[in-house]
Amino acid sequence: MSPASGLQTERGAAGTPLTEAVVQIFAAYLKEHHPERGAVSINDAFQQRFHVPLPDELNDSDELVIVVAGLDPSAERIVRYLAAEYGARINALFFRVFKDGEREYLARAWLRAERR
Repeated sequence: MSPASGLQTERGAAGTPLTEAVVQIFAAYLKEHHPERGAVSINDAFQQRFHVPLPDELNDSDELVIVVAGLDPSAERIVRYLAAEYGARINALFFRVFKDGEREYLARAWLRAERR
C-alpha cells in the first residue's frame, strides 16, 4: 500500500508499477461515475473491458497529426514548441493539389521532418 493514498500499488502486465497518479485518477473516476462497481483494481477493470492485460506503459506511442491545407505561422510555432520543449509527438501534414494540363497531382509534406 502507498502510505500517502492508502491504495495498493498496481502493476502492469510485466509487473512494473503504474504511476500512483493513474491509479488515483481511476479510483476517483470509479467512485464518482460507477459507485456500484465497488473497489475494483485498474488491472481487473482493464482486463474485463479489453480482454487483454493492462500494458506496462500507457500512451507510449500516441502521436498527434494535424492534417491541413495550410497552417498559419502561430500554429507552426506552437507545434514546434510543443515538440521541442515537451517532447510531444506532434506534427502537421500538408496536402496540396497541383495541375499539369489535364492531370492533377496530390502532394504531401510534413511540417517537422523528424519522424519517430
